[in-house]
Amino acid sequence: MRKLILIIFIGLAGFIIYAKNRFFIPFASSSKEALKEDVKINHLLLEELYQDEKVYNNTILLGGGSSVILFDTIAHTVVCHDQFVNDSKTFSIISSEIVQTRKNKKLDTLEVALLDFSNHSTYSSLLKENINRGFYLGVYRELLESIEYWQKNYKNLLISTRVLKTPDAKPELLLLIKGYNKSKKVDLAMLIPLMPTNQHLYEFVISKSSRKSDEIISFLNKHNYSYPDNRTLKNNWKIDSKRFELRNVKWNFD
Repeated sequence: MRKLILIIFIGLAGFIIYAKNRFFIPFASSSKEALKEDVKINHLLLEELYQDEKVYNNTILLGGGSSVILFDTIAHTVVCHDQFVNDSKTFSIISSEIVQTRKNKKLDTLEVALLDFSNHSTYSSLLKENINRGFYLGVYRELLESIEYWQKNYKNLLISTRVLKTPDAKPELLLLIKGYNKSKKVDLAMLIPLMPTNQHLYEFVISKSSRKSDEIISFLNKHNYSYPDNRTLKNNWKIDSKRFELRNVKWNFD
């Protein structure tokens, strides 16, 4: 009986070694394919990170690595802030600032660099805006935590943002997020007023039927936005309903 068990064990070990050398083991094969897929996706997203300078006049790129600011040298304004977000981002930079802000209840408005994970003081200063404290602690926090969830789902995201300012309207955050799901690009664009709100994040999504200014249309066209329908949107970009409820019952009143 012992000899039989030993023969079976040796035979099984031999088969595993042979299969490994011949790439028969599905786990080993799938892990290699997954690694190739990650490399491919990283390359596709990083290509998009540096292409905006080609389609905007009078602009230069500031920064580098995974955080790039497209700066208009004539108007002296930020045209777009692109960030490559992956698992090396802990999201702790903004989260810790939100915690500190909550402790100071005296401030009605504050100056923050919207969606800046770089923590680079020189470039962060270009992105700072005076915004309502309730927006920062409420819908902004929910948006940040949603992005963190999406990053874990897609592993790599490309986030493009800009703040729109017009003389007759309050400033708004224009946000475009791109990711890949099995080599298929998915995207999401939002236009969020910089003020407290009890609206669901889905209500800020830009669809084909949304009212859009020429500035927004130009921005989205240059970034090849796909205008996903509701079904595609909710399949690709899931939003936690409990976090939405928490924002409305607690965060908006912190």
